[in-house]
Amino acid sequence: MTQTEQIQKVKELQEKIKVVQNSITETLTSNDGSIKVAVNGNNQILNIELLTPSNSELGIVLKEVINQALQNVSKRVKQTIAELTQGLIPAGMSL
Repeated sequence: MTQTEQIQKVKELQEKIKVVQNSITETLTSNDGSIKVAVNGNNQILNIELLTPSNSELGIVLKEVINQALQNVSKRVKQTIAELTQGLIPAGMSL
């Protein structure tokens, strides 16, 4: 593969990664069922639903469910990117 072809492959891979980050979403409901949060692979909050919140606990529960959703979507993005880059990235290197 020529250097020009490698550069083109990397550009194509970058575009695929952008699509992956935008298309992978995670929706999570808090343990007590009071909040539902949706996030995407760019760590953006897409939606927050307050189902039956208790005002005194709202901030704590909201923080926990958002953090968990972001961790979950980040893990899925990394897994998908690893699948896309399999064989393209030398061992020991990561994006």
